[in-house]
Amino acid sequence: MDNAELLELISNYQNAKLAFEMLKKDEARLRIELLSALFPNGSGSEKAEIGDLIIKGNFGYNIKLHAVELDAAFASLSEEEQNCIVFKPSLVMKNYNDLESSKRPLLDECISVSPAMPSLKIEAVKGEDE
Repeated sequence: MDNAELLELISNYQNAKLAFEMLKKDEARLRIELLSALFPNGSGSEKAEIGDLIIKGNFGYNIKLHAVELDAAFASLSEEEQNCIVFKPSLVMKNYNDLESSKRPLLDECISVSPAMPSLKIEAVKGEDE
């Protein structure tokens, strides 16, 4: 690809990214506005029929366990309370990378690796007088 084609691709990407961000914000705003109009006290699953459309809204909460507080309180929780919690293992990459490969063959059997979406950052080149 020559520079002109690359610059066009970069411009197309930047335009698509901007449009996507604007559309995400519009969609979220309109979703909240519509659901608030239909279900002012929305709770759980709600359904409304408008013309020949059925509108369904699901209202819920994001719930997060706080690791520091949980660590301090876990031993004091009842068995029933402890049964409400699932511990999900995660890999501490710094420690894993620091571990000699000869000391991790069993651990490596427990790991799968797949490509992640690459990140992209585009910046203007700064002139010498800036």
